[in-house]
Amino acid sequence: DESEVWRAYVAQQHFRNRGQWWTTGKKRALRRWTLTFLIGVIQAILAFACNLVTRHLSRMKFDHVNALLQAGAAGGGVGSGAADDAQGDDLFRVNDE
Repeated sequence: DESEVWRAYVAQQHFRNRGQWWTTGKKRALRRWTLTFLIGVIQAILAFACNLVTRHLSRMKFDHVNALLQAGAAGGGVGSGAADDAQGDDLFRVNDE
């Protein structure tokens, strides 16, 4: 149920907006759509940045694994110890024994 205060406010707005093209409702709608558009643009930028970071991290990971495999192949196999370094990458070694 509407209160008397709300009805008085609506009547005041109606009187103030009479004869104007930019009414309070249109301004409110414009503000809402502007915020919706800005939120969409910010969300798109964040999604694009996440895609770039994910692509970069995946490329770094697979380049690192490929380098380990290439070093192991050049040194006589994956289990030969040629792929070991000080970073703990020997966890990925497979012993052929």
